Amino acid sequence: MHEVIEQAAAALVREVGRGAVLGHTRLRGGGNNRVYRLDTESGPVLLKHFHHDPGDGRERDVAEFAFAAFAWAGGVRAIAEPLGADLTFHLVLFGFVDGRPLHAGEPGRADVDAALAFFAALNRLRRVPGSEALPFAAEACFTAEDHLGTVAARVRRATRLVAGDATGRLAHEFVHDVLVPRWETVERATSEALAALPGGDRIVGRDERCLSPSDFGFHNALRRQDGALVFHDFEYAGWDEPAKTICDLVCQPRVPVPAALRDAFVAGVAAAVGADTDAAERARLLLDAYRVKWSCIALNEFQPADARRRDFAGAPEEAEARRSAALATARRFADLVGTEA
Repeated sequence: MHEVIEQAAAALVREVGRGAVLGHTRLRGGGNNRVYRLDTESGPVLLKHFHHDPGDGRERDVAEFAFAAFAWAGGVRAIAEPLGADLTFHLVLFGFVDGRPLHAGEPGRADVDAALAFFAALNRLRRVPGSEALPFAAEACFTAEDHLGTVAARVRRATRLVAGDATGRLAHEFVHDVLVPRWETVERATSEALAALPGGDRIVGRDERCLSPSDFGFHNALRRQDGALVFHDFEYAGWDEPAKTICDLVCQPRVPVPAALRDAFVAGVAAAVGADTDAAERARLLLDAYRVKWSCIALNEFQPADARRRDFAGAPEEAEARRSAALATARRFADLVGTEA
């Protein structure tokens, strides 16, 4: 930990009443931040140090702390307690959760129920004073045009990835030879399908919107020793449409929702909104578009700005392995287009 950050973290720990920092340990964290366990006079806490890029329009540390603090104040306890933040140094402090990440294939019905209970608890706060001050989620979508425009922008960005080495050239060929033609077909079909859905081209109203953790799924959960799940990572969170939450959940590649439980998950997300919503049907029609989106997300490893965040958060020497894995993931999502899987 850099000396300046260490001093700022120590000041933040004192400010929230946890006394002095006795030591710190670097943990494996997300793709956009460095994560530390700080041992304090009052026990361990978790520090997230976010990468800051002046060219990035989203302040991830601000979004993370605001969403977590709002949820905690509303009684949501399936998250780590947000203790404080130093936004000058892009630091957010949480209570420490003694838990482990989930692995692919692990989540069962009880975990799906826990995730849905968490989402429902969040969305019982939709009309609580202060909810209106929460930002839109990253890439929030409230119209058919929003959904398709967001994916189209990601595809255009993917066409500008830096080819560079052999892996980069393979990624470049994949984008131009496979992804772009596939997206053109999906875009036309999805636009027509949504236009045929009654009200499919409307603006999704306030009563149909959800408070979304955004990067929501079992990849962002820890299992405590008693089996309970704690959800984390809210840097993209905010107001969104449930159909987008559903599509991102279904597509999430690292620890996916079990195929046999997807219908229950979709129904639970729609029910949590509590309005007369066609979110499940809209999600079904949008799924192929979101498969293309997630193919593009995987290809972010080839974008310089995204690569800088990954290198900040993790080991730069792992970059080539990450890029090869990312290309394989991008191909897998493209291959899913048009399937029921």
